[in-house]
Amino acid sequence: MAELNEYPTDHRPAGPDGAAEPVVRRVAELEAALQEAQAAEARALAALRAAQQLNATLLAHHEQGADADEVAELRARAALAEEMAATRTWRWSRMPRRVWGRMRRIARRGAPPASTRDSG
Repeated sequence: MAELNEYPTDHRPAGPDGAAEPVVRRVAELEAALQEAQAAEARALAALRAAQQLNATLLAHHEQGADADEVAELRARAALAEEMAATRTWRWSRMPRRVWGRMRRIARRGAPPASTRDSG
C-alpha cells in the first residue's frame, strides 16, 4: 500500500502494457529537472564563495601595499567573478521553486500540462 502513496493521484509507474502513466512520467521528468537545478545552484554558490575569497585576497594585497598593476588585475578578476556568481545564484535559486510548483499543479490536475515540445 505504501507504493501507491509515492505517486500523485495514486497513479502507478506503468500500466498493464508496461507504459508509464503520463502524470508519473511527467513528475519523473520534473524531479530530474529539480535535481539538476539543485546541483546547478550548488555550483553557483561555490562560484560565489570563490568570488568572495578572491575579494578577500584583493583586500589583503591592497592593505599590504602590493603593486598597483597586480591590484588592478585582481580587482578586475574579482568584479567579474562576483558578477558571474551573482547571476548564477539569482538564476538557479529560482529554478527549484518553479519545478516544485509544476509538480504540484500536475498532481492537483491529474494530467500533464500541455507542452509545445515534442515528447519523443
